[in-house]
Amino acid sequence: MEVLREKVEEEEEAEREEAAEWAEWARMEKMMRPVEVRKEEITLKQETLRDLEKKLSEIQITVSAELPAFTKDTIDISKLPISYKTNTPKEEHLLQVADNFSRQYSHLCPDRVPLFLHPLNECEVPVRLKFVSTTLRPTLMPYPELYNWDSCAQFVSDFLTMVPLPDPLK
Repeated sequence: MEVLREKVEEEEEAEREEAAEWAEWARMEKMMRPVEVRKEEITLKQETLRDLEKKLSEIQITVSAELPAFTKDTIDISKLPISYKTNTPKEEHLLQVADNFSRQYSHLCPDRVPLFLHPLNECEVPVRLKFVSTTLRPTLMPYPELYNWDSCAQFVSDFLTMVPLPDPLK
């Protein structure tokens, strides 16, 4: 256990050092640019925003008439693992805690939409809760093409397809 803790601490230290190096590199690059270039960038940003607004206003979204419908008949639940059909005692306890929180939330905030904490899965079993750790922190990723809006938008348009929900209000 101690070896694992040391390994995690080493990885965290390496991440902090890498983030500091990236920040220093970005700061130095910005400082080394001439003042005239920085003034032009401000002007270009405003022009770029106008161009972006124009391009976005011209986008037409088409929705296909045929949407895939998943029903109980389309899924063979006999082939699913046992973990899909039952919850462990720890998961049941976690679901009870979530129900308790949901009741308190509904009582304190009756005008808000109820929380969506544990939907039913294909086997009509409440799904175990998945929590995101609060220790996550922002990190510079090794994908500089995703730092700018235009290349990021290009990535999204190339690799993602929007499939609207049958009834978006449910």
